[in-house]
Amino acid sequence: MVSFSTLFVGAVALAAQSVSAGPTKPAGLVPRTFEGQKYGCKCYPGDDCWPQQSEWDSLNAKVNGNLHVHVPPEAACHNTFDGLLGSQQTYDAAKCAEVTKSWTSETWTVDQEALNIWKYFTNVTCLPTTDPSQSCTLGFYGVYVIMAKTKDHIKAGVNFARDHNLRLVIRNTGHDFVGRSTGWGSLIINTHSFQDIKFHSKWSGAGAYKGGAVTVGAGVQGVTILEAAQKQNPKLTLVTGECKTVGLAGGYVAGGGHGPLTSAYGMAADNTLEFEVITAKGDLVVANEKVNADLYFALRGGGPSTYGVVTSIFPFTFHARPFVAVGKTKDELDAILKPLLDELNAAGVPFTSMTKGYPYALGALQRALRGRGRGSARPQRRVGHHPPGHHQQQRRHRQGLPHGPEPSRRSPLHRRHDRSLLQAPPL
Repeated sequence: MVSFSTLFVGAVALAAQSVSAGPTKPAGLVPRTFEGQKYGCKCYPGDDCWPQQSEWDSLNAKVNGNLHVHVPPEAACHNTFDGLLGSQQTYDAAKCAEVTKSWTSETWTVDQEALNIWKYFTNVTCLPTTDPSQSCTLGFYGVYVIMAKTKDHIKAGVNFARDHNLRLVIRNTGHDFVGRSTGWGSLIINTHSFQDIKFHSKWSGAGAYKGGAVTVGAGVQGVTILEAAQKQNPKLTLVTGECKTVGLAGGYVAGGGHGPLTSAYGMAADNTLEFEVITAKGDLVVANEKVNADLYFALRGGGPSTYGVVTSIFPFTFHARPFVAVGKTKDELDAILKPLLDELNAAGVPFTSMTKGYPYALGALQRALRGRGRGSARPQRRVGHHPPGHHQQQRRHRQGLPHGPEPSRRSPLHRRHDRSLLQAPPL
C-alpha cells in the first residue's frame, strides 16, 4: 500500500483543478438529480465540498501519519493505477507475484488495508494480471483509509467525515456479504489493529449475569479469540463465525452473529453484555442494558456500520465441553469420529482432537444407573431377600388396612420429575 505522504504529493496537482477551498463549517448534503428525482447526497471527489489538501494534511497529523490513499495491492501488476485523485506508476514484478499468489487467500485479504473478501462488490476493475498494460482503476473502493491504532484516531476520522459530509465506512476484515466493508469515494476506518483480549472469570458489569466474559477488541478474529480461550484453565469457548477469519466485535455481532455453536449457546448478539462504541458525534460511550440501553439494543443485530464504531465488546464465555460416549471404548469413539475428522482433513480445516477413556468412572456410572430408565433391566430378586415394600405390606396387613402401596406425599409433578431424572441422568 502507498502511504498518504508518498502518493498525495503527486496527485494534488491533478486533483486541484476540480476542487475549491474546503468548507470552514460542517458541510450540508450535496443536491443531485437522478432520473428526474432530486436527492441530498454525500460529498465525493470532484464536488466543490471535497476537502482540500491542507485539511487532509491536518487529519493525517491527528492520526499520527496513519492516513493512506487507498491503492489496491493488485495495482502492482499494472503499469498505471488511475485513482480518483490522479494516476500513478505502480508496476512492481515482485509485489505482483506476491499478490497473484495470495489473492484468493482470506488470511492475506483481511490483513490488507481495504480489500473485500467478496470482490464482486469492488466492481473488479483492478485484478492481478500478466499484462501490465491492462487498465487498473479504483472501482468501488474508498479513496482514503485511516489505519487506526488508537480510539483517538477513530474519533478523528468520524469527526472529519461528519464535518465534511463524507461517506464513512468501517472495515475490519472485509467479510461483509453485501459489500459494506467498502464504498465508492469513501473514507475508510480500518480497526484491524484493535487486538485486545482479556478474560474475566466473573462479570461485574450491568445486568444479572455474573458468569464468565471476555473483552474482545474490534480487530480480533474468531481464530484468535478461540485459541486464547483454549489456553485458559479451564478451557473456554464462545460463539464465533463459521469462518475463522471473521472478526467478532464489528459487523458480525451487529448482524446477529450466527456460528457453529449457535444451536448450543445462541446468537453472538444475544451473548454480548456490553459495547464500547464511538458515536457519530465522536463520543466514546459504553452501551449495556443499564447505560445507553437504546444503543445497546440497536447494536445487537441492528446492522453493521450503522450506529457507531464499535471498539470492543464483552461477550459470554462458556466452558469447553468434550464429546461423551457412555459405554464406548476409546477405539469405538475414535471410529465414530473418524469420518468427521477425515472430512476436516480433506478440507484443510485445522483442528485438535484428543480421545481418552475412563473405564473406572464408566463402571461407577453404569452401576449407579443400573435398573433405571426406559429399556433397562429391572434388578433381579436375590434369594433370601424380600422384595421392596415387603415389610410395609406386612405392617398394613396387621393393622387391617387394604394392601397396596402407601400413597405418595409428593405431587404428580414431583414424581414425573423424579422419573425423568432417572430415565435421562445428566452426564
